[in-house]
Amino acid sequence: MIGILTGRNLVTAHIYRMGLTEREVCRKCQEKGTRETIEHLLCSCPALARLRFKHFEAPQYETLEDVSLMNFC
Repeated sequence: MIGILTGRNLVTAHIYRMGLTEREVCRKCQEKGTRETIEHLLCSCPALARLRFKHFEAPQYETLEDVSLMNFC
């Protein structure tokens, strides 16, 4: 959670900015031109749609704000 809040995490977009990889493409869906960011993983990555539906009650969200408005209790 701290990594998500601070922007320092192991998603490829961050690793790319640190110069530790040459690619930013999402490792889950491998869609060309899709950067692996926290927003992509939590909102729209097609490879994670089932998990989003199971835990967040929808297969896809428009923004991180939409996810944050979910009532998980």
